[in-house]
Amino acid sequence: MLEAAGCEVIRLDCELDHTFPNYNPNTEDMKMLHAMRDEVLRTKADVALGFDGDGDRCGVVDDEGEEIFADKVGVMLARDMSALHPGATFVADVKSTGLFATDPVLIKNGAKADYWKTGHSYMKRRVNEIGALAGFEKSGHFFFNKPIGPRLRRRLIFALAVCDMLERNPGKKMSDLKNALPRPGHRRPCRRTAPTRPSTASSTRW
Repeated sequence: MLEAAGCEVIRLDCELDHTFPNYNPNTEDMKMLHAMRDEVLRTKADVALGFDGDGDRCGVVDDEGEEIFADKVGVMLARDMSALHPGATFVADVKSTGLFATDPVLIKNGAKADYWKTGHSYMKRRVNEIGALAGFEKSGHFFFNKPIGPRLRRRLIFALAVCDMLERNPGKKMSDLKNALPRPGHRRPCRRTAPTRPSTASSTRW
């Protein structure tokens, strides 16, 4: 689809392999994002888009090899979409940046932010219930209503939306659009791994 839209596509680890030999296909996993970064720097690509194992989340790395977490990409897309659809409503999960409510460009465009429960099913329902133009979850789920694309979760619509945003900003790179955002406090998603223990069975005699 991206090639049909006129994009030059450089494939990275696109061969199906359920053992995931290279890294955990998780859009918040730094090993995956760093592999995308290395390929961007090697090929001088404009942007890298990396999908998770079941293809419903997308991670983004800019032309300088810097990862842009999903909520910040959401603000960038909301800026672009609200310029075309003034007064649009965007749903963001409660873990996301406060920029959806405070960004000067979104305020100028009359955009409205609706912060909602984390979880793609909650977000999906909320976007539909209030007729939001789009919804952005920090974990990398994106949801779109018409006229942006078919209703609700569409990862390829997201990829095309990123490409459209770049096309509508000639002379600007993905890093320029990212750096134009205000810089509130930022933290990466925090994950902890607990050691696994062998399962135990118990029985009681009465």
